[in-house]
Amino acid sequence: MSYQPVPPGAPQAFAPTAPATPAKGPRKPALIGVGALLLAAGVVSGIVMLLASSSNYDDGVKNLARAPIGCTTELEFAKQGTFTIYVETKGSIGDLRGDCPNTGDSYSFDGSGLPDVDVVLTDDSGSEIDQSSDESKDYDAAGAVGQSISTVTIDDPGTYQITVTSGDEGFVVAVGKDPQDVASSLKTNAIIAIVAGLVLGGLLLVLGLRRG
Repeated sequence: MSYQPVPPGAPQAFAPTAPATPAKGPRKPALIGVGALLLAAGVVSGIVMLLASSSNYDDGVKNLARAPIGCTTELEFAKQGTFTIYVETKGSIGDLRGDCPNTGDSYSFDGSGLPDVDVVLTDDSGSEIDQSSDESKDYDAAGAVGQSISTVTIDDPGTYQITVTSGDEGFVVAVGKDPQDVASSLKTNAIIAIVAGLVLGGLLLVLGLRRG
């Protein structure tokens, strides 16, 4: 085999070399910490709101004003708004004002369906407040069961009188805001908090654990 020298200035061939692999960067502890904090905060706050929604539902039912049959009860509306009138077929009478005795007795209607009842709400001048039929709401909490029959709009806060008459017994009329409204709002906020914590916290955890 003969050897032929490469003339000066002639191009020379070299074996190709693999490019150097860049070193991976460190994980990002700050992102990991924030992500874990957001995830935990979202889940914990969501669970707390879910538990509170059940408690608020019970409190909303307890806070309804009750009016027994056969007398006139004073109602104090502290603010204007739309309020629901319920026929409560199970529960107990709370504090009453007017010519209704505060018996503290419990009651339970044993008939089928809702009892026939006539409800009249008047203001201090004796003017009757219009009612709009509404049977879309109900509750079953805090030892009470109720079904809506109408809604009233109170334009002027103050003292009103409600008179309930019926040939049936074993029930009262309850008035107030829908107990399920606050509970439903809290449940929605709880779901939002949990989802936001999982998504944002999980994203930051992934970015923090990822090496650059």
